[in-house]
Amino acid sequence: MTFKQFVKRNESGREFSDLTNELVRTYLFANGFKLVIDDPIALHISKSGHYVVRADGVVTFVPYGANGFVALQFLTHGDAPSMNF
Repeated sequence: MTFKQFVKRNESGREFSDLTNELVRTYLFANGFKLVIDDPIALHISKSGHYVVRADGVVTFVPYGANGFVALQFLTHGDAPSMNF
């Protein structure tokens, strides 16, 4: 699925940013856990956490809070800008 296809199907009312320049997005947690999300295409940042949509349509919610992430890493595709926000 592309970002444009996702936006057309999104009925949540949430606004999403395009992440198609990223190959992988990694969240690091205080307890040492690492969450790796391959092929992210869309991101919504809410008061409670991040919603990340993968190209295959899987949505991952990454919460803030005591057990929330402490760092975020991402790798962009080839010539895509490193920072797009």
